[in-house]
Amino acid sequence: MIRQFGRIFTYQVTVANKTPALTIKDRFGNVVNVSGSVETGPLNIIKADMGNLPEGLYTAHLATAGYTDDFPFYYSMDSSAWAFIDICVKTSGATYNLLQTDTTLKSPVFSLRFKNRATYWRYIGKTFGAASVTDNALPLTRQGFIAVKVKDKNNHPTTIDLPNATASLIKPETNQIFSDIFF
Repeated sequence: MIRQFGRIFTYQVTVANKTPALTIKDRFGNVVNVSGSVETGPLNIIKADMGNLPEGLYTAHLATAGYTDDFPFYYSMDSSAWAFIDICVKTSGATYNLLQTDTTLKSPVFSLRFKNRATYWRYIGKTFGAASVTDNALPLTRQGFIAVKVKDKNNHPTTIDLPNATASLIKPETNQIFSDIFF
């Protein structure tokens, strides 16, 4: 997964008293012009206005003495999007091009496959406590059943069959996504 930014690119420097220069490149490696500013504080914040650029994939390069950071990001004005699929007809490696040199579609046909969404299952109820969360992310279920063991409020593993998580009640927190299951 890569970062997404709206019209204003915002980056917080992770080292105090550093103000790296920002360079943004498009998907082809061309440097693009953006107007930027710096908000000073304990950790400086670099901002750039992307409003005059087309939506798409970009790369940010931030550098100053003793500090560098490089990462790709996707610029989109659609803040409600939770993912982007970026399909390129022509790539830097000819084997990954979708079209042949005569502009006909290459064979074999390409397919996109997505993993089922997985979340940490958090059980909430009078018999559960803060530790009533699965140890790892599990796929959401609509059909079928996954046997789950979590700890109850007394920190003992449960022995009853617990309900599985579905696509409702999903809550992103920190770097994890939880499914809250009230039981």
